[in-house]
Amino acid sequence: MTLSKKSIELPLRQDEHGVIRIGDSRVSLDLIIQSWQNGFSAEEIASQFTAISLADVYASICFYLQNQEQVDAYLAENEKLAKALRKEIESTFPSSALRKKLLQNRPQ
Repeated sequence: MTLSKKSIELPLRQDEHGVIRIGDSRVSLDLIIQSWQNGFSAEEIASQFTAISLADVYASICFYLQNQEQVDAYLAENEKLAKALRKEIESTFPSSALRKKLLQNRPQ
């Protein structure tokens, strides 16, 4: 039996905000890789994100494994931006009054 090589088309695209998404979905590469790093199987990830196929999940994981240093840098940068945004939002809309109110209403 002879095997013919078939090239795999990566299901990755970068949106207008620089986020790498899977295919035409809104599922980000970040979510796939974080789920996989948290111990979920490709099958579990595909069932969790029904907008993408199992093949897309495997292709995304394969891309990560072949480009781990670059993808880790991308993920770290996204995390840094998310923390900065979270800090900005929390300073603009302080939650201390809301937290105090919620704690007062909490059953003892």
